[in-house]
Amino acid sequence: MAALAREDTRVAHAEHVGQANDRGADVIVTLNTGHRVLVQCKKYRPGNNVGSETVQTINGVYRDIHHCHAAVIVTTATFTASACHTNALLPAPIRLIDGHALEHWASGGHTPW
Repeated sequence: MAALAREDTRVAHAEHVGQANDRGADVIVTLNTGHRVLVQCKKYRPGNNVGSETVQTINGVYRDIHHCHAAVIVTTATFTASACHTNALLPAPIRLIDGHALEHWASGGHTPW
């Protein structure tokens, strides 16, 4: 994910930070503007969709713990209706990238920041 982020000319730096006890951060992207974006990756098989709990967790950590301006959750599967509903309730929704959007991004499509 960090390598894919680095392909965007608006990205100054992208670092893989995910490990045990990473508190929801797999990649931290720093844009040329100085804005920081937390990326949480979920490599799930089809049908094992990202739920509301993940959205709640990332919303709870990206600003205060990781000092980021925005957050993105990327999955190879998709998101449950509950995850999408929870995200829609947030004052600053997280960018949700499902498997199809990820394929589009990886093929040179729109980036999530």
